[in-house]
Amino acid sequence: MKGTRIIWLLLFALCLGSAGYYGYHAAEEIGEYREGEDTYQELRQYVTAPKEAFAEPSRADFGKLSQVNPQVIGWIFAAGGEISYPVVQGEDNEYYLNHLFNGEVNSSGSIFLDVRCEGDFSGFHSILYGHHMKNGAMFGRLNQYESQSYYEAHPSFLLILPEETLSLEVFSAYTADVGQSAWKLDFSSAEERELWLWELEAKSAVRCQVSPGPEDQIVTLSTCSYEFENARFVVHAVVRIKDL
Repeated sequence: MKGTRIIWLLLFALCLGSAGYYGYHAAEEIGEYREGEDTYQELRQYVTAPKEAFAEPSRADFGKLSQVNPQVIGWIFAAGGEISYPVVQGEDNEYYLNHLFNGEVNSSGSIFLDVRCEGDFSGFHSILYGHHMKNGAMFGRLNQYESQSYYEAHPSFLLILPEETLSLEVFSAYTADVGQSAWKLDFSSAEERELWLWELEAKSAVRCQVSPGPEDQIVTLSTCSYEFENARFVVHAVVRIKDL
């Protein structure tokens, strides 16, 4: 199917990027990573987010962020700031594989929403992609959700949108093959959604505290993993609106 092929090609490209697709020498690669993180560190001045419990007000200055890049749609924050990046949605699923938020070419890329998903995260399933960088940047720490203790310390992500703030409560995390259903977007019925959710929970490497239903909204975070050929690490979370 065309959709499946698009997903496979996108996931393959993400891994190429995280492995140093452009063939830089080691020193140049480190410099590029540093440049990427310096760029995102500068953007963090526009965001106020709590460290863990999500008890403090959280906000992002989307006016300032959109001046840098009008394709900004949100800001994702997790694990006490280990993950703290703007979220973009481009005109395709290729540009942000190797472009920073400010448009500069860099293998760190950006955290971006699949172009087929609703930009306000109102659809049933939204997919966020990010590189698994060697220096731990972007989604480089996502696979720590293999650990029960790590999950229990960081059971939620925060997704700040222009009109509301969402808590993304993790309900499944595991290493997936690109041929599996983790990136499925087309569902014909509530029953199909429910079965899909059951499959995701059954695959989880950790025991989670929440269990979503077919009426909920789901956000999947996806990055590369290297346990076997075509391995990816995915974290599935259910959306809860936070009045912060």
